[in-house]
Amino acid sequence: MYWQLRHSAVAFIFAVATPIGHPLAQNAGPRSTTMPASWLQLRGGIDNAGRRPGSLNVTWRFKAPRPVRGLSVVDGIVLLGTESPDAAASARGPDQRGFLIALDVFTGARLWQHEVSNWIHGDPVVFGGRAFATYGSYPMRTPGGVTALDLKSGNPFWSLPVDMGIMPAAALDSATRTLVVAGGDGIIRMLDPQTGSVKRAAPMGSPNAMASPRIDDGGVVYLGADASLVSYSVKAGTFQWTYKSPNLVELGTPPPAITDTVIFTEGTEALSVWQALRNLPLQRFVEFGREAYDLSGNRFSTRSMWFKEQWLLAIDRRDGHLMWQQPLGVGRIVLRNNSGTPVVSDNRVFISSPVSRIVSAFDAATGRPLWKQPLDAMHVGAVTVVDNDLILGDHNGDIILLRGSDGVRVGRCHAGAPFSPTAPVIVGKTFFAATRDGWVYATPYDSLRSRATRSAAPASCF
Repeated sequence: MYWQLRHSAVAFIFAVATPIGHPLAQNAGPRSTTMPASWLQLRGGIDNAGRRPGSLNVTWRFKAPRPVRGLSVVDGIVLLGTESPDAAASARGPDQRGFLIALDVFTGARLWQHEVSNWIHGDPVVFGGRAFATYGSYPMRTPGGVTALDLKSGNPFWSLPVDMGIMPAAALDSATRTLVVAGGDGIIRMLDPQTGSVKRAAPMGSPNAMASPRIDDGGVVYLGADASLVSYSVKAGTFQWTYKSPNLVELGTPPPAITDTVIFTEGTEALSVWQALRNLPLQRFVEFGREAYDLSGNRFSTRSMWFKEQWLLAIDRRDGHLMWQQPLGVGRIVLRNNSGTPVVSDNRVFISSPVSRIVSAFDAATGRPLWKQPLDAMHVGAVTVVDNDLILGDHNGDIILLRGSDGVRVGRCHAGAPFSPTAPVIVGKTFFAATRDGWVYATPYDSLRSRATRSAAPASCF
């Protein structure tokens, strides 16, 4: 196992919330249901697999007022973070508020809601009865910050404003009681979670657009910024190493995944039209070229920026040297978030490239390619791993199930709306997913899998 739950703060607990009635709920018994006691970073762990232990088994749905970009499940509560309704558009209106929303985990009933001035773009962190939400927007020119609230009531404790916002989720080191945030100003900040005061701050040299920091069981933080990946010790208050790619950029988009010895991240490089033509089948080249032409506002003069190649990088955890890198395929540009988020499970690393629209599997130690599977539509973010299943929600609004051992598609169902980069998570037996239209779904994973694999024609996921 490559990641470890830290201290008693992340052990199982008995949830004690009293459920509120809801017509779609199936209550599994709140006093006998185990679930995480804390949510210390994005996706609840450093492997990015999105699977958290417990016995939670519920069914409900909830309509959020805006698209959901963060989801945490802790101590009888589901915490949602939303972005603005037009966040995915090129032009945005004056209302860019985000909301932190708490739901009863057994029923989906709303418990409280708190407004912030900008998008919440990552999982809220939960520790010691407090919820911590970062907020900011892209491009990174508007103010944001981080705020702390009481988990049960939603009452605010403190807020720290940051001029250029903080889009990545926070991470919390439970041993030193330190909240770690980084954002558009390129500064990594260590905060006191009780007061919000800045214990220490250090410049990274480049802005961190969306790459949520990952923190290991020794209190070492790993995060990307532009063409670099850095390692920072919370305890020592110093950078341990910096890896800078000679040719790849956008390492500040994906949250890294961590094993005992390796940090996985990804980056992109620009290709000319002629390089793309040599690397792509003609039909795929024409398809991607047409899409890039449309994205450019039908300007052929921008063709030098139409195509990219995406790469998976394995960085040595001890000293930051590049161990290996593998190509993930060639495709068109992806505006804003082109995150192909690496996911580690057992001895393999899985990654879906939104640039090439290919899911790939590699041997985690050597980088040896294991399989590749093309997708029908773009998928941004992480795959979710359950045993030998890989689950992803794409831009067509489909949930796709692939077999982890060989990449063969074993199921598909339709969710009703496209997915954002917020990947599904599974807590206990329950599958949680959010679509871009604001709907949030909780359903037993076994039931969803049965619907997805039932027949060739896609059924409704929920």
